[in-house]
Amino acid sequence: MENRVLKVHPAIGIARLGNAERGDSIGDGFFVGPETPGVPANWDFANQTSHPFKKDGKIKAQAARFRIWEYIEKNGKLVPARELNLDNAEVVSIEWTVHLANRKASFFKFMGRKGEADNYASTPASERRNNGVPEAERTLKLEIDEGAKSIQGKNTPKVEFRNSKTHIPIEMLGELRTDAQGRLLVLGGKGQSNSSLVPPAPLPHYANNDNWFDDISDGPVTAKVTLKDENGTDIQLAVEGAWILIAPPDFAPPINNVITLYDALWDVAVRELTIPDKGALYDEYEAGKGLKVLKEMNSDWKATGGLTDYKPSFTNTIFPIFNRAFLTRWVHEPLNVQTGPQPHHNRIADARAAELAALPGNILNRKSIFSRMRLPNDSNFRPQSMPKAFGDDYDKRSQKVGTAYLSQTRTQYALLNQWMLGNFVSDWQGIPAKPTREEITPEGLDRAALENSVGGAFYPGIEASWLIRKKEVFSEPFRIKHDAVVGSLKVRAGFFSQQMAVPWQADFLDCAKEEFDSTTYHAWWVAQRPDDVFKQAGGNMLEWARGLPQHEDMVRDWSTRGFVIENNGVYVEQEGPN
Repeated sequence: MENRVLKVHPAIGIARLGNAERGDSIGDGFFVGPETPGVPANWDFANQTSHPFKKDGKIKAQAARFRIWEYIEKNGKLVPARELNLDNAEVVSIEWTVHLANRKASFFKFMGRKGEADNYASTPASERRNNGVPEAERTLKLEIDEGAKSIQGKNTPKVEFRNSKTHIPIEMLGELRTDAQGRLLVLGGKGQSNSSLVPPAPLPHYANNDNWFDDISDGPVTAKVTLKDENGTDIQLAVEGAWILIAPPDFAPPINNVITLYDALWDVAVRELTIPDKGALYDEYEAGKGLKVLKEMNSDWKATGGLTDYKPSFTNTIFPIFNRAFLTRWVHEPLNVQTGPQPHHNRIADARAAELAALPGNILNRKSIFSRMRLPNDSNFRPQSMPKAFGDDYDKRSQKVGTAYLSQTRTQYALLNQWMLGNFVSDWQGIPAKPTREEITPEGLDRAALENSVGGAFYPGIEASWLIRKKEVFSEPFRIKHDAVVGSLKVRAGFFSQQMAVPWQADFLDCAKEEFDSTTYHAWWVAQRPDDVFKQAGGNMLEWARGLPQHEDMVRDWSTRGFVIENNGVYVEQEGPN
């Protein structure tokens, strides 16, 4: 049998909470998350719009689907060859194993970037949540961890991660299923958050509330594949595993965050990781497929400490950065008065993009736009720079620390600098159309999950916080190393969700826009948690969280919130309150 390697994709899958009743089949109370880049969640390819996000007034869960991809060695490179599933004649069985855990209540309090420099090595135990619980009792009393669960076969009914600890008022963390080809489906919890006290403990904080629990979780995904070789003998092949992050719903799925989780992890890969020499995935293994651009950026950065030789495509690299900022106008009213998008946003509209994409073009125009961008890790306090959003050091605003406000990643900033200088590929032919059918590739599965997730600010974030950008956690770009160690912390089930707010709804309510002065607002993650929405095209904007003034209100009524959907270039809220 030829040399082959098996890998699970997506390398990091994203599932989202949902409290709708879940039926036996995909689409009945749950849907599969994005698997094709450039396509939002719950997308109807035929009609080019979103399917409904609710069933009987409750929110459908987003499942993460995992597939096994076969890589075959050719000319010294491991080339993605095909997906393996139970429809392949030589596949005898696929056994999937997932371990979900929630360790929020026993972890350190979230306090911005405190702990980032030394991975909590010097953070005193007194700064943990529920500090009054003795060390010897913390795992038992504060953590939800029922161990790993396994599943195999086609269309196998659910295997649940039910919580057996009666003193923790959470029903379950999620469930496993398989589809008709034996691929793995991971669904998260039902959005349940409860206090262990009666009456419930108060919720005074956006992230750290003692005696509270929720059903967010994360953990490793592994698989065992048994094949028949050419002699008819059963053989078991090792499989490189993946990771599952279970997060709150994405309430504006057709709009991506200004910085996506794919952007953040791409930046880690470009600047800090070593690209595998044998990985043809990091070349153009077929026409238009592969991550050749990542390898080129990585090589340039390591040689020069930046990007000097690499020339980005305007259409594929530069325009998406601008366009995501432009689209936030549908979920964030930037001013106190109805004036529409800012003038500099208008420049990025399709009518002006050709001007920005032209060579030599107007370099003064490019310089003007680039001058508005916030320099990454800038110590200077420039709150009016772009993006107009809060950053990882939000708690240091009063100290006038520049990183209190969001910046592009260092890689993105370097790419924009190349564009400003005229070192880019002028390939503009209009806004690329969304795919009209699924396009499944291993690198596409990784990207589709992460580009619909938040890559900043990590205060604490939506799907994960700043621990996920530690280079030590990766075995290769985008793939979590299951036995990694980050300082004194071991990567294990619950590792990434432990930093997040408890309960999640408290942070979800508080992270709304804030007024900087009498004319402008700064935002958080408006592509996931909108600030403002249109109920109809041409109408006035309304607060997305209208009618929910307190943390307890969001805990109770989070599923009454509406979803922003796209229809012919117009983005309006549906399935929400009046």
